[in-house]
Amino acid sequence: MINPLVPADCDLRDFAFIPIDVRRLLTSETWLLGNGEERAASMTLWLESWHQVPASSLPISDKMLSHLSQSGQRWSKVKGHCLRGWVECSDGRLYHPVVAEKA
Repeated sequence: MINPLVPADCDLRDFAFIPIDVRRLLTSETWLLGNGEERAASMTLWLESWHQVPASSLPISDKMLSHLSQSGQRWSKVKGHCLRGWVECSDGRLYHPVVAEKA
């Protein structure tokens, strides 16, 4: 398993803004191949991960991901698409490389 993509103490909870590379987002496979529900849940997870500690990470728990993505009971339908690009790291959390790059 790979090491976390940011230091364990990477804390951006005081940073209200996340830099978004608009062209990169709009041309990504996650965006291009997703339906509206998948896009909304994916974007919500990216945004939520910004204020997790470490930043750019999420817990692996489906219950938490369902809650954080705001997809609720629909999580099982959108999960496969929403977790495209996320990697599980040795600390037991999921990280998004692009969000980690911005963090």
